[in-house]
Amino acid sequence: MISATFDHSELNVTNLDDSINFFSAAFGYEVTFRENGIAKEIATMMGVENLTCDLAQMKRQDDGPVLELIHFNVQMSLPEPPTEPIYTRQGHICFAVTSIDDAIAEARKLGGKIVGEIAEYPECRACYFQEPGGSIFELTEYR
Repeated sequence: MISATFDHSELNVTNLDDSINFFSAAFGYEVTFRENGIAKEIATMMGVENLTCDLAQMKRQDDGPVLELIHFNVQMSLPEPPTEPIYTRQGHICFAVTSIDDAIAEARKLGGKIVGEIAEYPECRACYFQEPGGSIFELTEYR
């Protein structure tokens, strides 16, 4: 077994500023690190020459996990857009809330869009949201 400690979660976004603004207003995250145009390191890690990215790391005052937002600066066009919905092409993070209805209303006020509808599980109610910067997150209200 690898000896390790969980460090952060990352979401790929299409607009870093919009995502930072959303997660700050919606969940109280603050930027602790931001750099635009990261080149050598990201190209090395991804194995893609000339790849660059803009990256922000954010934390909350409750000292929960670090949220990392990344925008890859890719200058290419795809032959055809993927046919599957956006949420099948990326991971997500989940926020446990006390009232999913209140959280939905606030997320909508901040520019978020619900992906489908609220799903009812025996242990919780949950839904997916897309924030203005393009990433997907989940809201869950445990019973």
